Amino acid sequence: DGVGARVRVFAGNKVQVAEALAGRGYQSHFGSRLHFGLGAAERVEKIEVRWLGKEVETFAGGEARRLLTLKKGTGEKP
Repeated sequence: DGVGARVRVFAGNKVQVAEALAGRGYQSHFGSRLHFGLGAAERVEKIEVRWLGKEVETFAGGEARRLLTLKKGTGEKP
């Protein structure tokens, strides 16, 4: 589920960062899906994931406004 992963999305001249967390509060769960608001950006240049344990992978970007599932071990090592 990617808990502990730190994700950086590069789109246009901006970089957004989010972390996949296990929960947020007493008896609650925020979900493991991360959302990035890209504004007017039509494309994402790349996605960088620092997995729990400090391993880093880079994934190709693509069109904005879509759902991606990233799996550890399927990206490129920097």
